[in-house]
Amino acid sequence: VSVSDVKYGDSGGEDSEKSGVPAGYSRVAIVMRVHGSYAEDMRFINAVERQKTLLLIDAVSFGGMKGNELTVSVHLTTYLRSAA
Repeated sequence: VSVSDVKYGDSGGEDSEKSGVPAGYSRVAIVMRVHGSYAEDMRFINAVERQKTLLLIDAVSFGGMKGNELTVSVHLTTYLRSAA
């Protein structure tokens, strides 16, 4: 697979109590596009789910096919500990 258009964002300054983020952590949103065959894209998503690093898959949307290549948009969330 190939990965393109990776974008990172924070929680947008949300109050941690209201957003469910534990104190001392910040939410990081990740959006990426994955290009490959259906089987390759699904193996990539399964590999992300099995990571020991906390990566939560929020959404997967299919962007279409070009020949034999499927484009999938993957929305992830992770949490980083704030500097102490």
